[in-house]
Amino acid sequence: MTYSPTLCVFANFFIDNDERLQRMKDSFYSFCDVMPEEWKINIRGRLKYHASDFLHSELGENVDIYFLESPKGWFFDSHSFMIDVKSDYIFFWIEDHICLVDPHYLR
Repeated sequence: MTYSPTLCVFANFFIDNDERLQRMKDSFYSFCDVMPEEWKINIRGRLKYHASDFLHSELGENVDIYFLESPKGWFFDSHSFMIDVKSDYIFFWIEDHICLVDPHYLR
């Protein structure tokens, strides 16, 4: 029996304009074929619902989306929705970074 490590994509975005939203989409398409077991994403900013709609349209029920922006800050909010992650590895997704290698290397 071969063991295959599991992967969770984590993000805590601030999407407040159309350019950031488009960069998030381009970034998503650059690595989404990696097919992680978990997607845990917090979205803040004026266009958070547009970003959420896009991710739900691409991932369906495979994504957990949050809209946390507590006075305790980014780290506190991130910890609160990541506490139940079951994956072996966490990929830290930054919304304006593009994956330049074959996404299967992440697996």
